[in-house]
Amino acid sequence: MPNATQPERSSQRHLLPMQVELALERGATILTANQRAARTLRRAFASLQLQQSQPVWTPPAILSWNAWTNSQWQRLLLDGAEDRLLLSQPQEHAIWASIIGSDKNVQTLLRHDALADLAQRAWLSLATIRGLHRLRDCNGSLDAETFGRWAVEFDRRCKRERWLSSSQLDLALSDHLLSGQLAIAEPALALVGFDRLTPAQEALCIALRPARIPCEHLPLAADPEKRTLVVAEDTEEEAYAAAWNARALLEANPQARIAVILPDVAARRSELERAFRHVLAPELDGISAASTPPPFEFSLGKPLARLPMTSTALTILLWASQPLPFAQCSHLLLSPHFGSGGADLNARAELDEYLRRKSNLLQPEVSIDWLIAKLENQPRLDSLRQGLTSALRIAREAGLQRPRKGLAGSQKSPGSSTKSHSEWAAVMQAVLASVGWPTSRTLDSTEFQLLRKWQGLLDQLATLDFADLATDALNTSSRSNPRPSAPRVSYQAALKSLQRLAAQTLFAPESIDAPVQIMGTLESAGSLFDAVLFLGATDADWPPAEPTAPFLSWHLQRCLRMPGTDPAAAHQHAVAVTRRILASAPTVFFSYAASDGKLEFRPSPLLAELDASSSIAAQSCIRQDWRALQHPVELEEFDGDGTIAPTPDRPLRGGAQLLKLQSLCPFRAFAEHRLGSSEPAAVEPGLDARQRGSLVHSALEKFWTEVKTHENLAQMSRQNRLTLLNTVATSAVASAVAKEHQATSAWDRAYLDLQRRWLIRLLDRWMDVELARPPFEVVSREGDRSHSEIGPLRLHLRPDRVDAVEGGLLFLDYKTGKCSPSNWLGERPEEPQLPLYATLCDPALLAGLAFARVSASEMNFSGYAIAPGILKHAAFKKDGSPATAKEVREDLVAQVAEWKRVLASLADEFHRGLATVSPKNYPSTCEHCGQRPFCRVSESRLALEANAFDDPFDPFDLFDTAAYPSGDAASAEEANA
Repeated sequence: MPNATQPERSSQRHLLPMQVELALERGATILTANQRAARTLRRAFASLQLQQSQPVWTPPAILSWNAWTNSQWQRLLLDGAEDRLLLSQPQEHAIWASIIGSDKNVQTLLRHDALADLAQRAWLSLATIRGLHRLRDCNGSLDAETFGRWAVEFDRRCKRERWLSSSQLDLALSDHLLSGQLAIAEPALALVGFDRLTPAQEALCIALRPARIPCEHLPLAADPEKRTLVVAEDTEEEAYAAAWNARALLEANPQARIAVILPDVAARRSELERAFRHVLAPELDGISAASTPPPFEFSLGKPLARLPMTSTALTILLWASQPLPFAQCSHLLLSPHFGSGGADLNARAELDEYLRRKSNLLQPEVSIDWLIAKLENQPRLDSLRQGLTSALRIAREAGLQRPRKGLAGSQKSPGSSTKSHSEWAAVMQAVLASVGWPTSRTLDSTEFQLLRKWQGLLDQLATLDFADLATDALNTSSRSNPRPSAPRVSYQAALKSLQRLAAQTLFAPESIDAPVQIMGTLESAGSLFDAVLFLGATDADWPPAEPTAPFLSWHLQRCLRMPGTDPAAAHQHAVAVTRRILASAPTVFFSYAASDGKLEFRPSPLLAELDASSSIAAQSCIRQDWRALQHPVELEEFDGDGTIAPTPDRPLRGGAQLLKLQSLCPFRAFAEHRLGSSEPAAVEPGLDARQRGSLVHSALEKFWTEVKTHENLAQMSRQNRLTLLNTVATSAVASAVAKEHQATSAWDRAYLDLQRRWLIRLLDRWMDVELARPPFEVVSREGDRSHSEIGPLRLHLRPDRVDAVEGGLLFLDYKTGKCSPSNWLGERPEEPQLPLYATLCDPALLAGLAFARVSASEMNFSGYAIAPGILKHAAFKKDGSPATAKEVREDLVAQVAEWKRVLASLADEFHRGLATVSPKNYPSTCEHCGQRPFCRVSESRLALEANAFDDPFDPFDLFDTAAYPSGDAASAEEANA
């Protein structure tokens, strides 16, 4: 990119259009169609004065239409000719919401706020078209009749309370001009950038005639030199072609002013920002690049509610009154605009990780009290605990909520406390200040502007105290008190109003007068440029369809010739806008994408009608493939001796899981068991698949501790069995809650009771499977631990269960998900736990090993055994004849020897530090691995499963009486109890 400090060339970038300069010399006041055009012309006037070496100058009379009409209204107020309150947009919305909320006949799924927005738009449409006198004609449909009733009440209330809708300001000024109560001080008016005037604006211009104040249109036009139509394959290529065209124009003239115009900027903002940054400022792509302004800027701002700083503020204010999902609380903890900014960010990140691993919740939301309690249990975070706990308590005690016993329970609602909007605004400021918002560090320019915008937003909230709207608007025709008091609302209502204002208020940083301006079609009115790049000129997008007015009947809109009802007028307006854009710069590029991947498009018919000259392919404008614009990563070389620390001389935790990971991917085993790397835990409400599987293991361990043998199980009555299952299930659930959860509310207890009942039903069905087996005795359970050696490693082992059966010992591994004995085979077994136990057992005592599948979808045993009766299946030789017990045992002994070799090899690999990134089955092996960011496998090739748990829990299954035949000792009702 050329340096902006290069000497100026013969560009007219900072000069006023000649028509505007001459109008100002005649003493005329320039009125523009939008604020951006007025700001641009004022900056151009200042630049012209500097170029002419003027030390001081009088600010030019350049205003937007809305600013000028508001100034005239202020004059009427100061002169005493008016006493009505000019309503702001939030105030007017509040009136509409009050009227709609008081209408007992409204039955709709939409919120009152949404209906108020639609009603406000319909009123604006009628006012600008000078159609308010047709309010009585709002009929023809239920919606139109309902709006007519609301509109009549709105008009009556405004007249009674001396209010004036801002949409009626133009007509009100016209009336004052015709009555002689308003004298315009300006000798002449000049309109710039108006594609068309509304009937209300035309009426005001006509009212100026008796006062002999000329009101002329100043058409701005540049001499046409080059008009080109650019054809792109898709929207991405179109964006990069525009960026390369802009770069070429700036290289030819560094002082050029370039406009990038789109019908819908918001829809393609991210795509355009990426393309223009890659082409015009590739140096800003680096993660360590300085935060310098790019040579382009968007004139359209973003809603305050979507910006990080103000979004954090809204989340804090919401949390001060009610619990929030843990994900939002986690976002607050890691936000630089919460707490002490970046000073304690590492400590807050450590706290967030602790909460993710150790603070699983039964409820989907957490409260301030919950986090305070967690902080008090973290002595390692003393500095963070003291400051943040104090801040959270201030936020909680700011009149919004009261502490409540329990940690995860919801907090008491402040709904009974009411204040005025201005009082709540002060409370909100205090809450934000208590938690260190916006930050403890010095704000940069954009953040400072954003803070001022936020303070203005709170001022707007305070203006909602203009009247007490808590009246039955449609059923009360008069009030004894003509001067209403300020309304008193709950904190939730005030916060809801603030959230709506933040969603509707746009913020854009102060313009840096970048050479490339990206804007919409309306914003481009009233400005001249050196070049224009118009994107999205397809037959589907340009001209855009004019929206019709909501709530108004089609007949009424047609009679009033409202926008969207007259195709000929809409076409004429689109032609005028297109001509204006073509005349706003000597060089104009229109471009369109021939396809969006689904549909094919053609250029807008307006371009053919207006003769957009030559056509070129977008690829001819692009000098470099945008897919290759990313800078290559320079790898850092590490010169080491290649040695790693030896494995600890103690039994290693993880046991068979360590060998399983080494088999699936050596790098994962090394990262997790040598480096201690683990992914952040995902906090979700309730028990996840792992925890519910642990419930099954724990309950079965407790059950067989009591029952011990197949004979005892067979002798139990159904009622006794259910009673024991209830006892062990209750104990298992209580143990899990005591370890990882906190049941503090009726919701928690109901949820845990549901899990207990599910567990009883599941294990009751499993006991029927156990009864079908030959006699056995449980000699070892999950609680029994042992240390064993495999190769050079000493492992900490804990088998799920060992049964003494005819012929020896049967090792069992409980599974609640999918499993298959084939996962034991090969050089890299996926489930080496049972083969490991088999290698550690005396071959003479080994009777078999099997998965015990305890799942709602499947319940069975699958594995190897020396006798057919052990697992209810027989072994066959290759010729199809049954195998003898001796042959089966010999085969099993040979398989155990093979397992011993394979597992010893895996243990040796881990001991030696083999850590190659070698997933067994890519990409399925990597789908649920937490080390992917560490080993850098190709994320694009991984198709993550939406739900890894293959045994979904259906709570309605608890009441499936078919699982309890009527002939059993216990009835379905007893089982469910």
